[in-house]
Amino acid sequence: LRVALPPILFFLFLIPPPIDLLYALSGVTANLKTQASYTILRALNVPVTLLQSYGPPTLQLETKPNPTSFTIDLPCSGVYSLVAFIIFSAFLAVISKAPAKKRCAIFLLGLPIFEALNTIRITAIVYIAYHLNEETALLFHSTAGIILVFVGMTLTLLISEKALGIKILQSEGKAENCPTCDESLKRRKRFCLACGRLLQKPRLRISQEAWAKAILLIIGCLIVATTLKAPTFAIAKNSIEILSTEPEQVTGTLPEIEGYRLKFLYRDTSYERLAKQDAALVYAYYPENRSKPVMYASINVADTLSNLHSWEVCLISLQISRGRYPLVEVLSSKDVRLTDEPPIVARYLAFRSPRNYTQIILYWFERAPFNNGITVEQKYVRINLIILTQKPEVPKEFEEDLISTGKAIASYWEPIKGKALISLGIPALQATLALSAVSFVLINIAKHTYETKRLERNLRLFLNLATKREKKILNVLKNLSEEKRGLETQDILKAFNQGSEEKLNLEELTKILENLEKHGLIEKDITIIDDTIKQVWKTKI
Repeated sequence: LRVALPPILFFLFLIPPPIDLLYALSGVTANLKTQASYTILRALNVPVTLLQSYGPPTLQLETKPNPTSFTIDLPCSGVYSLVAFIIFSAFLAVISKAPAKKRCAIFLLGLPIFEALNTIRITAIVYIAYHLNEETALLFHSTAGIILVFVGMTLTLLISEKALGIKILQSEGKAENCPTCDESLKRRKRFCLACGRLLQKPRLRISQEAWAKAILLIIGCLIVATTLKAPTFAIAKNSIEILSTEPEQVTGTLPEIEGYRLKFLYRDTSYERLAKQDAALVYAYYPENRSKPVMYASINVADTLSNLHSWEVCLISLQISRGRYPLVEVLSSKDVRLTDEPPIVARYLAFRSPRNYTQIILYWFERAPFNNGITVEQKYVRINLIILTQKPEVPKEFEEDLISTGKAIASYWEPIKGKALISLGIPALQATLALSAVSFVLINIAKHTYETKRLERNLRLFLNLATKREKKILNVLKNLSEEKRGLETQDILKAFNQGSEEKLNLEELTKILENLEKHGLIEKDITIIDDTIKQVWKTKI
């Protein structure tokens, strides 16, 4: 379990935490670190201003001719480095040999180290931008995250060993050889016959067949990557076009809705720079029936999901994390399922603004391939449907129109994304994975049944045909296994010869153990004892 626990924890950490939790946590940490960085920069006589009026906290560097803004958003708040620290601390706690209190102390020790380093990173980026230039600061920003994690892990490891006295790994050279180790090494044995210690490290050789498989796999991946052409999006001046290898597949961004006239309004370039988005396009659905309100539709595209801010986070959660009241009065908030296959869930939010109007929003997130002119890459998309009204309450027909339009847009986008040949193979891969899992379970059940029957048969033959010495050795193995799972050969020999008239030497015992292993009553196993690789014996009965 000690060996298997680290990879199990690693796979658990691969599950992304809820985005609302990340935003709430990043709001608190970003505020604290921005305040600390601002205080340090002012002490260093750097002309910087702290802005907190809109969205995430921002450090504005007063440079000429235009000020430079550094927004401390989710990626810069230290949440990701905090996750890396938790993974590393969990790994140290698992592999270290120390009491539980000291293992828990690793978390308490490393947390302030990572938080302090992240504050220093933010301060250094702004300081470099002031004394050098913004390009150098951005270059440092791209590498500072990796440096931060490496330095934080190194400091946590060193302080854990020095201050807490936690020994992560002991030197293998400290283990002393038993009298039989040298003799086993001369006989070119990989493991010592007595203590089971590893004497010769195995030499890994990659066969020509393995090299051939690897080369064919690489060639196959290159062929697939260069020949398969999936429909992609490309950001145009006033829209997002869908590009494809077939001209008849080129289509618009949003569908035409019966009873409405679709029109592009503008591209919000200033908001794109502020929110670090690739595109922020605003459309409008004008109703033919003038009694209905205009329905606005906006499409926001960004490299990361964190740059597509949630409405609740900006207007409510972030303000609460700063100890303030929400900016709006929430009238209704719920999830709405737009499509069943694949399941797409949108967020419905209606609120009353202090400016005396009601805003009704339905928004959801997508992910689609975009053509950037050089290559094709996946980007995140947030689609917003908005209705503005002066009515203090939300009319039911407004909500229904918004949801029906959202379902139409979500259904319109799905075939475009699904035309990629690679995505068409996902159901087949899922079926293959399920079939493989079922086959694996059935094979293991059949194998376990066969091994159990074989062990019972061999045990009956052994009890009828074995000598008294062999039966005694098997009993010794069973008794020792109750106290210790992995048994060294010298332990078995000592237990057998203790209080017995008939004495065995190491060679005789090794032959008997190998004979028992041949008939499936015991087995060899490789384990780690005191940070030393050893070969031990285990019983199957």
